[in-house]
Amino acid sequence: MFIKDFKKAEIDLKILQRDKRAAMIEWQRCEGLWEETSGQFDKEEARLARERRKLERERRRDVVEWERTKGEWERTVGQFEKDEIRNTNTMEFSPY
Repeated sequence: MFIKDFKKAEIDLKILQRDKRAAMIEWQRCEGLWEETSGQFDKEEARLARERRKLERERRRDVVEWERTKGEWERTVGQFEKDEIRNTNTMEFSPY
């Protein structure tokens, strides 16, 4: 009877070792997937940060362009008003 228990214990040990190997393989696979997905997350985060910086640069460039265009427009309007005042304040000389 002792031999039967010993054989059963050996079989159970082999089953447990097989299950342990399967669990270790599964754990390594999960760790690998986690590292891949965490790397993917870092790549995605870096891509979004680059996109945010690009949009911020474009926004600043648009603001600068708007200020420059607004300044040109104001100078043009001011020049037009000066010319208009100069034209209305001058009298044409008429010999008659």
